[in-house]
Amino acid sequence: MTKRIKRGDYPKHVKVLWILVSILALMNILIIFYLFSINSTVNEMRDSINHSIFNLENNLVVYQNKQDAEMKSLEDWVKDTGITLANRIEEVNDNLNAKFDSQIQELNSELDKLRNESEEKYGTISAKIDVIENRTKEVNLEEIEKSIVYVETGEYAGSGVIFDEGGYIVTSRHLILDADRINVELYDGREYDADRIGQSRKKDLTIIKIRKSGLNLSKLEFEDPENIKIGDTVYAIGNPLGEEITKFTVNKGVISGLREDDEINYVQTDAALNPGNSGGPLVNEDGKIVGIVAWGYSGTEGLSFAIRSDEVQEFIDEEMNNL
Repeated sequence: MTKRIKRGDYPKHVKVLWILVSILALMNILIIFYLFSINSTVNEMRDSINHSIFNLENNLVVYQNKQDAEMKSLEDWVKDTGITLANRIEEVNDNLNAKFDSQIQELNSELDKLRNESEEKYGTISAKIDVIENRTKEVNLEEIEKSIVYVETGEYAGSGVIFDEGGYIVTSRHLILDADRINVELYDGREYDADRIGQSRKKDLTIIKIRKSGLNLSKLEFEDPENIKIGDTVYAIGNPLGEEITKFTVNKGVISGLREDDEINYVQTDAALNPGNSGGPLVNEDGKIVGIVAWGYSGTEGLSFAIRSDEVQEFIDEEMNNL
């Protein structure tokens, strides 16, 4: 028969076990309560943090909008100020320009007045300089004569001028024509044979060359046609009438006109010229060729013509380039 155990008569190890179980249950209850408390606290902290972040974001948006508004206001101010300043600068510049223009006009008027008074009282400075130069200028005709030659073919005789140190001479075509022999006499009496190099029937010009080389002869330059003026003093140097006694004669005159005939430009002169002067140069006071004596009206005095320097130079350039 089983023995019934009374309350309080449990074995000792059962009591210990029961105490341990009770302690564990109590600890679980405490842990659960603690964890619940922590979770609640974490949730509160998270909500607080989220709320703070939300407030911070709102504050940042408000601040950014405020900054944008202030920047826009600053840009508008700068723009308005810049436009105003630019307009003001332009206005000041216009006023200064108007003032300067007015002053310059006044100065120009004063200068014109002074210039007119000076010209009326003293004459132009350039006119006085020209007078002084004309009085003091000396033409070295003896030096110029070194470039003049006497041209003779047996049938005709006339003049010519050396334009190149190598013995190239320009003269009148009608002096040479179909001559078999061309003789050239220099200013110092030396004589040489020459050959025809080129010619122009229209301009009545011919280029001849002394056969002997290495002479290093004196030459004359051609004047720019822009510098050839009516009233300029000129000298015709040549061999009028082709006589021995008249070789290298100098005749003085002025340019009395600038003419054109058959598309050729001429210089008209009142210098006394004769048939033997044909082919010789008409030179100015600078010793430059203004023309080559071409023709004149028979039975008249002081009415002769020379082919203008640029026409002669053009002919020479064409012929020399074809050599």
